[in-house]
Order: sequence, then structure tokens, then C-alpha cells
Amino acid sequence: DNFALLIQALSRGLLCIFNLHAFFHLATILESKFSSPSSTKKCTIGGYFLLITASQFHLPYYSSRMLPNTFALVLVTHAYAYWIDSKPRTTLVLLVACATIFRCDIIILLATVGVTMLLRSEVTLPQAIRIGVVTGFVSLVVTVPFDSLLWGEGRLMWPEGEVLLFNTVENKSGDYGVSPWYWYFVKALPKGMLFTIGLVPFAFWRLPEYIAASGKNYGKAYFDADCLPFLTPVVGFIALYSILPHKEIRFIFVAFPILNFVAARGLMRLHESAMVLFNPAHVDSTISKKDDDYETETTKNNTIKKKMFASKWVTILLFLGGVGSVMASAVGSSIFIAISKKNYPGGDALQLLRKELEESSPSVSSQERGVLEIYVDVAAAMTGISLFGQRALIQSCRDIGGDKSAQGLSSKRMCKVTKDGYEHENAFDLNENRFHYLLSEQPAVNGYNVVMAANGFPSLDLRSLRIVTKDSIYVLQQTD
Repeated sequence: DNFALLIQALSRGLLCIFNLHAFFHLATILESKFSSPSSTKKCTIGGYFLLITASQFHLPYYSSRMLPNTFALVLVTHAYAYWIDSKPRTTLVLLVACATIFRCDIIILLATVGVTMLLRSEVTLPQAIRIGVVTGFVSLVVTVPFDSLLWGEGRLMWPEGEVLLFNTVENKSGDYGVSPWYWYFVKALPKGMLFTIGLVPFAFWRLPEYIAASGKNYGKAYFDADCLPFLTPVVGFIALYSILPHKEIRFIFVAFPILNFVAARGLMRLHESAMVLFNPAHVDSTISKKDDDYETETTKNNTIKKKMFASKWVTILLFLGGVGSVMASAVGSSIFIAISKKNYPGGDALQLLRKELEESSPSVSSQERGVLEIYVDVAAAMTGISLFGQRALIQSCRDIGGDKSAQGLSSKRMCKVTKDGYEHENAFDLNENRFHYLLSEQPAVNGYNVVMAANGFPSLDLRSLRIVTKDSIYVLQQTD
């Protein structure tokens, strides 16, 4: 408890390193499989993948968050890398383990990826079944005892199994909010990818290459399907997940590595098409060298030069537009970060309470030297109050609330934090006045006075170009 916040910072830093390693692993594989001979060391598909990912808001911002989605992202990103590297069995092992231990909804991704592998003859059905059974069993042996020890309260517990039952058989996910079926495609994906979503079509459409060919016979198909086997199961995963009524963008984090890979392929195509027009060999091969009819060839070459001039500027503008989409996404992400920093009033309220306890410590009555009851409602718990923060507060109570008895022993005040919940069994009646302090979104509670308030609900005021907030979570003290 003495180092709760330090442990939290170190734990989040370690999780962030795991995610970075997964992103770099995928970037390395993309480099080896999809880079063309014309790619330069400074501009490669792996580099563009990392640049696009870094320019977005959600994956970098959540890469250290202690959420099952973030842990799942590590394994799924590695799974994608092994799949692209022609190691489908390793991919299946990671997806099965991830679905069993971290996020049961990965079963949907496992189904779409598995079907794709079967159709492409990457694995056989008996192999897939054997991998699923063995990996699933081993994962259960690992996760059930561990989670039962932490959360089971004396019973065997498989958290992801209970979540699967809750979402499918009981169909209760809608209790936490309902969104329309198209929400992921219309709102979540544009919000997650920002402007880089515009690069995705160029991974398949050879328009820049066609323009760069100018007067020559292009001679290639206009559609490039190289990325399609990897994108299709991801789109299928999102479509199937859309059936569930409750939707959050974090539920589809595992789709973004492939989407960013496809966007990087599109940006790489724009880059290569723009650079080919600066290659003297391309100019020489395009302009005719025949001397049979000088005037005819001169006229033809002048026409080709005009087309090449127009093609050069069109392809350069397309490439600059692609780079601009990455830069615009980075700017947008910076704004989101500035706003999101002020979106955790629960954690701020916990710090305000700690300050209140420090200031009121000398005047605390001897009757309050026992257990100090602190209530946290759902809104406060969801906006920054972690178990690490609770442990730090409890330690502060011990440090600032103690005195010395006549025998020289320390008589310290203890804090007990009680969290409310959506579930009926986790709800509390505040009219009983059993709590000394409340952290609540409700400013008016019988028997309590507001002593402090933490600001939240941030928004960007375009007129003044500043972030505005309002009172969101209140610190209330018992009046009796």
C-alpha cells in the first residue's frame, strides 16, 4: 500500500511495452512480406504502419490501460503478425488463449479468421479442432484457479465464461446501453482511425499507379486483392459483433491493427506512385525514341510530356493528401488527449478527499479514529478511481489519522472504501447515513454537505479555443 501509485505506474508502463513490442513485431512482418523493391529504407510499409498507429488517439491512449481489451490487443496483434508470416497454427493458439483468458468476444474473431484459414487451406479442420481443444483446456487450467483466487470469494470462477453467458444466453449486454447496429461502422471506425481511414481504399485501388503510367499501356488489374484475405475476417468480426446491442469502441480495438496495416499499404501505394515519376528511367521509357517521322514523334512526345506533367502533380497531390491525413489525425489526437486528461473527475475527487482528510485530521474526534467509511458511486468509479488509488487513500488515512496512546502504541484511523454498482445486489441506501464521506455525481444527498467538487465533462469551446469543464463528482461529508 505504501507504493500503490508507483506500482500502478510501473504496471501500466510494462503493459505499454508489451503493446509496443506487438506493434513492432507486426510492423517487421509487414516489412518482410509487403515491401516492394522500390521501397526506400526511410519510407516503408512497416514504418507507415507505426506512423499511422501513433497518429491515432485510441490505441496509443489505451495501450497502458489495465483493461482486458488492452491485454487482448497484445495477443491478437502478435496473432496477426504470425498469420501474415504464414504461421496459422501459432495464430490460432494465441486467439484461443486470448478468448479464454482475456476477452470471450475474441471467439467471433477466431471464427472469422478460422473460416478464412480453412478456405485458403492454411489449416485443416482436424488441426483447427485439435488446436482449439488443447489450447482451450490449458488456458482454463491457468485462468480458472487464478481468477477464482482473486475474485471467486470461495467458488470456482471463469470470468470470460460468465461474460459469454451474460452477453449471449441471457442477452443482458443491453442493460449497459444500446446502440444501433451500424454504430461501429458509422461512428466507431471513423473515430478510431480519424483521417487515416481515407487511405484504406488505395490499398486495393490502383488508381495512383494508373495515373502514374500516363501515356503508357497500364497492363495491370485495377484492383489489388493482396490485403483482402486479412481485412475480410476483421470486417466480418465487426459485423457479427454489431448484433450485440451494447457497443463500445474498445470492444473492436483488436480490429485496428489490420485496418492500420491496410491504411499503411494505401499510403505506400501513393508514395511509390509519386516517386516513380521522378525516376529518369520511367521518363525515358515513356518518350518515344523513333526517328522515322520526326515531326510526328515530336508531337507525340510533347503530348506525352504534358500528360506526364499532369500525372506528376496529381500523384504528388494524392501522396501529400495521404501524408496530410496522418498529420491531421495526429493534430486531432492531440486535441483528444488534452480533452481526455480532464475526463477523470472520479480520480480527481479521490485526491480532493485525501486533501480534505489531511486538513481535517487535527480536528477528527476520537470516535472517528476507528473505521472511516467512504462511499463511491458508479459515476465516480468509472472516471478514474482505481484499486491502486483506493490503496493509496487507505495508506494516507493511516499516515495522517494516527496518534500515540499512553502506552506509546500508534492508534491510527482506518479507511474503508465501498463501491456502488449497477447490479441490485451492489446498490446501497444512502439514507442510512452509514458513510462518513461520499464521492458521488449527486450534489444533494440528505444528511451530507458538499465540501469539494471535481471538474469533468470536458468540451472544446471553439470561440475561446479552450477546454471548459463543469462540476461532475462531488465530495460530500456527513453532517451528523
